[in-house]
Amino acid sequence: MAKVKIQGNAAGTGVFTILSPDSDTDRTITLPDTTGTLLDENSSLPAANLTGTVADARISTLTSSKLTGALPAIDGSALTGVGVTGITSSANSNAMTIDSSENITISNSNSADTVLTIDSQTANGNVGILKIAGDVAGGGLGAGEQSAKINFFQSAEHICTISSKRSEPDEGELSFQTRNTSDSAPVERFIIKKDGKIINQSGIYQVGTQTNTNATGWNFETSSASTISCAQNTAVKIGNVTASGFIIINDTTVTGQAAVIVTGGGVVSVVGQTGSQFVSSSSPSTSQVGIYNAGGYVTIKNGKSSTMGISLMTFRTRTGQ
Repeated sequence: MAKVKIQGNAAGTGVFTILSPDSDTDRTITLPDTTGTLLDENSSLPAANLTGTVADARISTLTSSKLTGALPAIDGSALTGVGVTGITSSANSNAMTIDSSENITISNSNSADTVLTIDSQTANGNVGILKIAGDVAGGGLGAGEQSAKINFFQSAEHICTISSKRSEPDEGELSFQTRNTSDSAPVERFIIKKDGKIINQSGIYQVGTQTNTNATGWNFETSSASTISCAQNTAVKIGNVTASGFIIINDTTVTGQAAVIVTGGGVVSVVGQTGSQFVSSSSPSTSQVGIYNAGGYVTIKNGKSSTMGISLMTFRTRTGQ
């Protein structure tokens, strides 16, 4: 039979008292079969003795200072307060990657297409806006330098670019570059100037669809453009530039007649018309509309008593007569 021994400390003078609670029930305290020190509510529990699972109810407050080192993999689906204000995510796979060079890659493993949607969340009809801004501060800007651009790639191959130009005299232009099979990089093909003019670097315009029975307009359409008002005996220049080339002219308000005009070498000729009112003269009669050269400028004069509206399609092949 094992014995229970209570041994005092010979160096101490204090009296230790073992008290029983106010209870009418018999109790048994079983001592562990090991050597050690009993703990009370004021004692610290050695970390080596923390094993098993701690019930949720036993964890009331866990400060960040208690979390050090590498955390184990956990399910973060129920975590709150760990995101960025203004960003909501329900992604179930990696959708955005930022590499060590601060390049951002957006990918979609759930679809063949990667989609970036910019959506205005206001209810007043605002539209989604994508703003691409370059830092153009500083001197030494050369002609044709770009302030922002969009590059298109097929895998690692650069195939085309849309860019805006940032330096005078090209500032405000929009440039379109494409890559032909013989090109090592995209080449500028098409430019929208800041005044709205369009430059096609190839010089070739190809129509993809003919004006068929279902078309709602013609391949080259100026019918909705503003007309030129031409009062009686008033000279009106066709453009404020000297020019050679040819003109298609249409009286849109009086007779509806149209004509084809060719000009060059100081001469303006009516090569064909649907009536007889257009003449190569600076002194048209009251039934005529005169077209003539005045100092290198192709000029129209209406001899009729009523003001007429003129619609034009012009093709300039030379900057002078």
